[in-house]
Amino acid sequence: MQPKDRGEDSNQWHSYWEAIGNSVYLTTYTNNATGEKFCFLSNSHNSQDAEVDLQQDGKYYVPAWSVSILQDCKKEVFNTAKVNTQTTVYVKKPATEGNPLKWKFVINDTSSWQNATLHVTQRVMFFTPMLMDNNLVPTGANLTTSTWSYKVGLNGEAKRFYDPKFPNGVQWNTNSVPTGRPMTWYKTTFETPEGTDSLVLDLEGLGKGHAWVNGKSIGRYWPTMVADENGCSDTCDYRGNYGPERCVSGCGEPSQRFYHVPRSFLKTTPTH
Repeated sequence: MQPKDRGEDSNQWHSYWEAIGNSVYLTTYTNNATGEKFCFLSNSHNSQDAEVDLQQDGKYYVPAWSVSILQDCKKEVFNTAKVNTQTTVYVKKPATEGNPLKWKFVINDTSSWQNATLHVTQRVMFFTPMLMDNNLVPTGANLTTSTWSYKVGLNGEAKRFYDPKFPNGVQWNTNSVPTGRPMTWYKTTFETPEGTDSLVLDLEGLGKGHAWVNGKSIGRYWPTMVADENGCSDTCDYRGNYGPERCVSGCGEPSQRFYHVPRSFLKTTPTH
């Protein structure tokens, strides 16, 4: 196949490409003013690697579905399938200090149509949204012309249930702590792990809500919302045309369960 001229731009770079084998292409860029040049050697085959002989410019091994960059068109300086990079893996170490967590709770006032949250005390807090009771609405009722109202925010947020330093007067209950109940605030304390490593909270087992540590928000959580259990594989191959089903991971898992807690959020005292 004859080389295809791609013209030149305002910087006087001239480019052309040519097919030099089965699914293998060479694209050359040349600066007409300085004589500088560089090349891209690509192999678009899904599974077949290529050995390319460019005569005086050298021989090259180009893996399937990869691109090589050739400095001065005679020295490979990079290939997309031969990348070696440093990988940092964070290892989560469970905190073993202290006693099991003891939880307290308070029911959020829903008289003004508000939602609720979860709070944990270092102090950690958590909250779950309110659900409308379908039993209050007659079957087949038409609510189109009904008068609707709403209010943004939560009574617990307005009273700063999540802030241990704020005198909100809330009375936390310790008996028969409910689980899975909407519009409820929960609170507990934990001991500060030793060292200076990053700290994360594992919120697996919680529903949907918002969490604070010592009055500082660490974000909303929803670990019960999990991905589809199907589609993942032990192997991953990116070669070939991309599709959303390629190299799927995290099947059957929540999008997030670990939440970072900056050390600056923690108290200098052992318990939070």
